[in-house]
Amino acid sequence: MRSWRRYCAINLFTIAAAAVLRFSGGEPFMQPELAAELFKASHDAGIHTAVETCLHVPWKYIAPSLPYIDLFLADLKHVADGPFKRWTDGSASRVLENLRKLAAAGKKMVIRVPLIQGFNADEETIKSHYRLCRRRTARRGNSFSALPHAGHQ
Repeated sequence: MRSWRRYCAINLFTIAAAAVLRFSGGEPFMQPELAAELFKASHDAGIHTAVETCLHVPWKYIAPSLPYIDLFLADLKHVADGPFKRWTDGSASRVLENLRKLAAAGKKMVIRVPLIQGFNADEETIKSHYRLCRRRTARRGNSFSALPHAGHQ
């Protein structure tokens, strides 16, 4: 038995008592097979599942877990590719496309924007985030939060 399976088997009772399981730390979807297996096992056991993610992964990493995730806590750093690329060396387009696909799938989401001075805390960028998030979170049970970054308020 792989060590994580033994850990889950040993701790399933404790986890089930809380009836909520949240995956976070690093990027859970960077191990897509493991994530899908853990989400499915938890979901099948009647445990509410949530994931904290930056969504900066290929959709094919998210898709296998999709049926088993009850709530996405998604961090959106910027809506424009230029600043996103300069600060993270990534693609805002990938994140936005994954948000669109989650919304189309009817998944519950909390979109969180960590506000960082000099990056995304100016008025126009905040308005852009708000407009995009309002479209993505219009469904009941979804929300948008702007979070001041510690030390940069």
